[in-house]
Amino acid sequence: MTIIRPDISARAAAAPRSGIGEIVTYARGRDNLMPLWIGEGDLATPDFITRAASDALLAGETFYTWTQGIPELRQAILRYYQRHYTADLSVDNIYVTGSGMQSIVLAIQTVASAGDEVIYLSPAWPNAAHAASVSEAKA
Repeated sequence: MTIIRPDISARAAAAPRSGIGEIVTYARGRDNLMPLWIGEGDLATPDFITRAASDALLAGETFYTWTQGIPELRQAILRYYQRHYTADLSVDNIYVTGSGMQSIVLAIQTVASAGDEVIYLSPAWPNAAHAASVSEAKA
């Protein structure tokens, strides 16, 4: 069977491999290691979360949601920031993303253009530099 690989953009081809992904691939299934590599614990999902997810699926919440996130969730996040940080924000400043990495890439793409320098504190999560790279900024 012939596998056809379409051309990909230079940006995609230059994207660095995930060091975290390589560690996970190496370490999975090794009982003598603690899984601290991808930002999730090794405990089962708590029952109340599993039940809430199941209830939502059974209630038909299986379709695309609002682009910026569920309005009630955005309001709750806004209240949290106002309470803890006395932040002067509106709900229009709140975006719910699918992952931490997605939010970092979107944040960098919001403030940096191709070729701009992005400065971040170090030591840092390795993917911070990767996010700048795939955004065509320099870390």
